[in-house]
Amino acid sequence: MTYGGLLSITTIAHERQTITYRLKDLEARLDPARFVRLSRGALVNVDLILKISPMPRRYAFAAVMLLSPACAGDAHLVSVEPAPTPGAVAFAVADRSLVYGLTVMTCRGRVMWTISNEQNVQSPARIIYGVTPNGFVSSAGPKPLTPGCYKVVVSGPSTARFNIGADGNLEKRPTT
Repeated sequence: MTYGGLLSITTIAHERQTITYRLKDLEARLDPARFVRLSRGALVNVDLILKISPMPRRYAFAAVMLLSPACAGDAHLVSVEPAPTPGAVAFAVADRSLVYGLTVMTCRGRVMWTISNEQNVQSPARIIYGVTPNGFVSSAGPKPLTPGCYKVVVSGPSTARFNIGADGNLEKRPTT
């Protein structure tokens, strides 16, 4: 959203950052297939749109409801487990028909890896971090997972948190 000469950015982790940057300049740098201008002062990542509902007749806009990570955790469509390779992480997907994209980010919102289901194929039951499945396209990363807290987001409706330990392996229990 824009406020005068300032641009307020809200990340998927609900962190807000205010920068001096014109919205049209930011829009020009973003992938138009993933970001849509909702109004003169707002852009949205289409990968995070859960639902679009028409407003009452007196309004010309649609309401866009974004799924927040806080309420997403109760849809257990994805879980995190060690991959066969030491130090690797796999994501087990419960409903493979719902996988339109997958993003791994730090718990502070820094994107580490993003893949999109470009060909609308059925997702594999397990996706190994950094290995782009057939029919998918990687649009960011993969960047190395260093020790710390991470989130995986699958198609918006499901998230899971996990930690990478000092040894580079998946920790059994994520810390909060």
